[in-house]
Amino acid sequence: MSGPNCIAMAEPEKAQWLAEAVNGIIIRQRKSQAIVEIQLLDYGDDSLMRSRGSNPQRLSHDAETEDNPPNVWVFKRVPTL
Repeated sequence: MSGPNCIAMAEPEKAQWLAEAVNGIIIRQRKSQAIVEIQLLDYGDDSLMRSRGSNPQRLSHDAETEDNPPNVWVFKRVPTL
């Protein structure tokens, strides 16, 4: 599947917040200039970068780190924006 997909219907406050995003593009209706859509482009997506030789889209790993003992599965830390 390619192209934009509608992922949420937003209240006015949420729509304003999305429109101010760095990766937000506002789509307006031609005649009335009303906002009909806000497209969010990929921004900071590092899912294709190699990470410990495993699938970067998985949310857990068993690699030994200073916080993780050997043979123990833990969730990856996902940074918040």
